[in-house]
Amino acid sequence: MLFLNLALKLMAISGIPYPFARRLSSGYSVTIMNDSALGDFKGAVHTWLAITAPNKPTTYFSFTTGGRSSVDEDLKQRRPTEQTTLKISSWQYDQMIRSIDEFYRQRPEYSVIPTDDTTYNCVTAANRILNSAGIHLLDGFKDPVLLGFKLASIVRNFGHFV
Repeated sequence: MLFLNLALKLMAISGIPYPFARRLSSGYSVTIMNDSALGDFKGAVHTWLAITAPNKPTTYFSFTTGGRSSVDEDLKQRRPTEQTTLKISSWQYDQMIRSIDEFYRQRPEYSVIPTDDTTYNCVTAANRILNSAGIHLLDGFKDPVLLGFKLASIVRNFGHFV
């Protein structure tokens, strides 16, 4: 019974709906990466995603003031101050990849502090991609610094891989 309770808590924290939790596919994951350090001279605070699948290159998702992906070699090499990796199903992987394409086609407006569903920053854009796959871990967050506290808490309590 203790194991079942722990498993359900992990699913709730990761935002994975129960039906999908039973069909997690080996090798599929999403890593939420966050740099919440102010003044570390490694760039502005930022949140981005790395989505992996077997035998496919990692898909990175990032959204910045340019209104488009800021994925480049610098971002791929950037070390996050906080990160957590969630195991996902192949269905969730496909949903996120489709959602990224749709997000960029819609050409959303960037705002440091989004006020509604028509503007996004790096955190709310990443949340939209995660929500498309039923993952609600970032719901309610708009600030990479505050998100850093949540991710650090998850790592402290459950480790880097959930």
